[in-house]
Amino acid sequence: PLSGRISHYTERGHLVPDDIVIEIIESQLKSVENEFSLTNGDKSKGWLLDGYPRNLKQAIHLDESFYPTRVLNITLNHDVALNKSMGRRLCRR
Repeated sequence: PLSGRISHYTERGHLVPDDIVIEIIESQLKSVENEFSLTNGDKSKGWLLDGYPRNLKQAIHLDESFYPTRVLNITLNHDVALNKSMGRRLCRR
């Protein structure tokens, strides 16, 4: 199952490979798009991705597969970014 493939990497503190991440994002976005188009035909609603894409390969796939119409790029002060990332550190067992 997909959860096992993901935990194999995350339990070791590694990033999940692009192919798996792309598979997850693609599945979820297709589900969201189907939900909006099937329920009321309102395509004005959409989705927001936080922290994705993380690299060029993911960005190219997103652009070619889902045609985002809006992109936000939020730039943080270095100290703020450092504090946020330090808060995500995990202790090894």
